[in-house]
Amino acid sequence: MTTALKAINGGSKQRNERKLASEDKSIRPHCKVSIEDINWVRQQPPSVQQLWLDSVAAEQFGGAAHKLDTNLTYKSLQKAGAALTAQGLFQFEEVFGR
Repeated sequence: MTTALKAINGGSKQRNERKLASEDKSIRPHCKVSIEDINWVRQQPPSVQQLWLDSVAAEQFGGAAHKLDTNLTYKSLQKAGAALTAQGLFQFEEVFGR
């Protein structure tokens, strides 16, 4: 089983960052995150913080679902995923057979 994630409406991320990174190789890929989202994540339990970091790293620019690599247990992943989904940051789905 793998877990896929998809940002809702691209979250607070900017799609233009991909263009900048390809135009200037000295710029590392990055995304912008609102301070409200960061403050909310900082107040969450460690499992939610870890899943958020793993999710942002896996899906930096919005759009398509991506494979998610995380060391969280299945139960922690479910709980943290529910918190992030309820906040409107990410959607998670189990994908079988990929």
